[in-house]
Amino acid sequence: MTREDVEKLDKNATVYINDLLELLEVYNKYMEKVNQIYSSFKEVKIVPSTSSII
Repeated sequence: MTREDVEKLDKNATVYINDLLELLEVYNKYMEKVNQIYSSFKEVKIVPSTSSII
């Protein structure tokens, strides 16, 4: 599921947990890359999401 897919959904659409977890994984990988880029700036720290489903 891509961002474009999510934007096409209406308010009553069903979104599956697995799809949300996949998006969260992609987001976390992206944020790790952003942190690598900004690692030389000590004041800037971007934290990946730590959300989990129990």
